[in-house]
Amino acid sequence: MESSPIETAKENQVDPYRYLLWVLRNAPALSQTDAAWAEQLTPTSAPDECRIPPK
Repeated sequence: MESSPIETAKENQVDPYRYLLWVLRNAPALSQTDAAWAEQLTPTSAPDECRIPPK
């Protein structure tokens, strides 16, 4: 069974809300400039601003 991007984000200590905002902001520009744009938007590729800070 495949996991959703949200579940993958949680498993990688990425805040789902911040991750989705980042994807929605960056997907349009990346899709026009890079053939492998979707691979750059995976939760494992999310920038530090999307990460959940350690407690």
